[in-house]
Amino acid sequence: MKNFRLLAIIVLLVLFVLVIPILFRNDNYILHVFIMASEISIVALTVRLMYITGEFTFGQVAFVMFGAYSSALLATKAGVPFWVALPMAGILSALFALVIGFPVLRLKGTYFAILTLIIAEVMCQAARVWDFVGGDTGLENLPRPDAIHIGTFTLIPEFTAIDKLPYYYLIAFLLILTIVVFRRIDRSPLGATFRAIQQNDTLAASIGINVRWHRILVFSISAFFCGLVGSFYAHYMTVFYPRSFSVWDSITYVLYAFLGGIGYLGGPILGSFGMIWLWEFMHPIQKFQPMIFAGAIVMVILFLPGGLFSLEKFLPSVAAQIGKMSGPLGKKLRRN
Repeated sequence: MKNFRLLAIIVLLVLFVLVIPILFRNDNYILHVFIMASEISIVALTVRLMYITGEFTFGQVAFVMFGAYSSALLATKAGVPFWVALPMAGILSALFALVIGFPVLRLKGTYFAILTLIIAEVMCQAARVWDFVGGDTGLENLPRPDAIHIGTFTLIPEFTAIDKLPYYYLIAFLLILTIVVFRRIDRSPLGATFRAIQQNDTLAASIGINVRWHRILVFSISAFFCGLVGSFYAHYMTVFYPRSFSVWDSITYVLYAFLGGIGYLGGPILGSFGMIWLWEFMHPIQKFQPMIFAGAIVMVILFLPGGLFSLEKFLPSVAAQIGKMSGPLGKKLRRN
C-alpha cells in the first residue's frame, strides 16, 4: 500500500506539472484555480507539520502576510529583484517565527491555538493603521517576476498579467519542493522526534529531547514556507490589502488539512484541491453553493473522520468484496 501511495503521488505530480499546461495552456481561469489551490495546499501542509508535534495552529496566515509584506517592501522600497525577495521573504518569516516562538510556544493545546489566532488578527489590524506598509489601502503596482537570461538563452520567461502559465510552473515548483522537504522530514529521525513529542512531550523530555527547541524549529520551518507563499501571492496579484489576510484564511487552511486527512502527507493537498474545485464546479448553481459545500464538509467529517485520504484504507476490503462476486468479473478478479 505504501508503494502504491508513493506511485500515485508521483503520477499525480507528473500530471500536475506536464499534462495540465498542455490541456489548459490558453485557459487562464483554470490555471488560476490551480495556482490558488497550490498556494493553499502549501500552507495546509505547514498546518500538518505543526500538528505532528502536537500543536494546533490558526496563525499560519500571519506568516503568509509577513512574507507578502516583506517581499513587497523589499521589491518596492529597496529595489530587490523578485528572485531574491522570494527566498528572503521565507527567511524573514522564519526569523519572525523564531522570535515570537520563544514566548508563544510556552503555551500548548487550546491556549496556543487561540494565541496564534490573536496574533494573526493583531497583525492584520496593525497593518491597517501603519502607513509605512500602505495602511488600509495596502500595496499596489508590485513588480512581476523578471525574466532570467543566460547569454541568449532564456532560463525563465517574463511574467505578464495576461499569461498565467509561468506562475503555474513557479507555484508547482514550490509545491513540489514543499512535498519533497516535508516527506524527508517525515522519514527522518527529526520526524520521529516530532511524533514522539506529539505522543507524550513529558516522556520525550525525560529521554533527553529538547521539546521546546524542536517546537520552535518546526514553527520556523512552517513559517518559512508560508513566507514563500506570501511572496508569490504578492507578486502574482501585484496588489493586496491587510484584509487579504483574514483569520478566516487560517481557518480554511486548517479545515482543508483535516478534510483531506491531516495524518497523511497528501491529505492537505487532496483537501485543498478537492474542496476548491468542488466550489468552482458549483458556480452554475451559486444559490446553493454554500449549502452544498457545507454539506460536503459535514459528510466528510461524519463518515471519514480520517479525511478523504483515509479512503485508501477501504480499497483492499472493497477489492476483496468485488473478488467474491460471482460471474466472469468475479472469477477474473479472483484469478488476479
